[in-house]
Amino acid sequence: MKRGQAAPRPLGVQIDHVLVGRECAVRDARFLDLPHADHRALLVRLDLHG
Repeated sequence: MKRGQAAPRPLGVQIDHVLVGRECAVRDARFLDLPHADHRALLVRLDLHG
């Protein structure tokens, strides 16, 4: 996924958000399937500036 690109929306609605300040930038984000759950995990990697 490219920076600034939204994560895929499998059900058409995105309810998970990660808010970051100016001291960091999002490197990438992805969803992980969780066994025995009806939810998925949102994994976000950040670059810290400074």
